[in-house]
Amino acid sequence: MSKAPEFVPLSDAAARPVAGAHSRHAALIEDAFGVLVETPGGGVSLTGDSKARGDAKKVVQAIAARADQGLEIREADIRVAIGA
Repeated sequence: MSKAPEFVPLSDAAARPVAGAHSRHAALIEDAFGVLVETPGGGVSLTGDSKARGDAKKVVQAIAARADQGLEIREADIRVAIGA
């Protein structure tokens, strides 16, 4: 089980909604999967064991896809993606 960080590149349109205001969305993802989510710019860095990173990455990609379509991302959208 590797704990090395994995960088997930995101468009500018998706980076902010994935992180959320005051990093709220990132914190929800961290709490749900036990990973560290960092937003260095151009994407997110996920650190944790490989299963947790994979699950968190799916959520990040699902939210990013919605944001890239121009949809508004709310906290409820993050919670739904986490539960999926």
